[in-house]
Amino acid sequence: MWQFDSELSLEAFVNVHLLTLLDLSPLARQFFINSQVCDILAVSPQRQLTILELKNTEDRYIVQQLTRYYSAILTHKPFADQVDYSLPIRLVAVAPNFHAHNFIDRQYSQLLFEFFIFEVQSQSEQFQFCLTQPDGSLIRCIDIPSAFHATLMNMALPAPIEVERKLPPPPKSLRQLVETLAPTEQDYVLQLRQQMLMFSDQMQEVGRTTSTQYGLRKGEKDLYKTKLCAQFVPFYSGSDRPCLMLQLPYPKKEFGAPGRRFKPERVKGLTWTQVSHQKDLWNCTAPIQLFSYLGKTRNYHSYSYDLNTYAQMYFDLTGQERKLRSIADVVDLALGEWQQNLTTAK
Repeated sequence: MWQFDSELSLEAFVNVHLLTLLDLSPLARQFFINSQVCDILAVSPQRQLTILELKNTEDRYIVQQLTRYYSAILTHKPFADQVDYSLPIRLVAVAPNFHAHNFIDRQYSQLLFEFFIFEVQSQSEQFQFCLTQPDGSLIRCIDIPSAFHATLMNMALPAPIEVERKLPPPPKSLRQLVETLAPTEQDYVLQLRQQMLMFSDQMQEVGRTTSTQYGLRKGEKDLYKTKLCAQFVPFYSGSDRPCLMLQLPYPKKEFGAPGRRFKPERVKGLTWTQVSHQKDLWNCTAPIQLFSYLGKTRNYHSYSYDLNTYAQMYFDLTGQERKLRSIADVVDLALGEWQQNLTTAK
């Protein structure tokens, strides 16, 4: 029996394939409203809104959860320019199976809930995602692209010793920056967030007024300033689009002694570096640029690179070869440098 390795992975797959599975177009993922986070909001060609809640395991309280989302959505009416609120809101629960209590809760609710059961089927290293009604009638089966195969796990194999880390909803500081993004852009940002938080139990997330920082926790609600790894900040003051900043290596000049002259060779230093796609920050098809800032502000960058140029600089500086093809690769580099920083500081 195969299953997704987390609800976030299940959510990412369904969100990308909503049109094929349920003839719906995604509006938002991890949508925050009234202190709650809806998994997916989607709309039909007729502009009818659907609230989807996805579970990777059986959940006794999914009806109550959707009821709360329904109340919040109906009160605030988000995406009013894309949704016809004169039409009934669909409430859809997707899970591998449903508890008997779910059917009792649905039977006696004044709202209409739709239950869909999903199953991951495998044959000869090929995978399909199938949706059925609780009575067994098939809704649709689609192929799972190879890009998602790494997020699948065989439940028949012994469970790994490490328990999966359950990620909390994004803090308000990050939600405010992603809520205006297109669904595909939101997914992009949230996948990078997941990559950072799942890297190590030592990696913690703290939301500030406008920024969201990642690093080593200090006390209950703070991080060590010298042990930061990344942060999402507004692209510029007053912007509602997130910009990813990473602590990345750069060629640092080092003073010699005793004349305080710089040594001719460069050593590795770490500095805040903006990592984004050209022109549009979260268009994954556009080329990637890195801007390193050595000063205390982001008024002007000290170095700029494309991925190939930065990889060559990193090799010249450290003697280590890194293949950088995506922002996820750059995040992986920053995580490794952060971990090394923690280790050498002990």
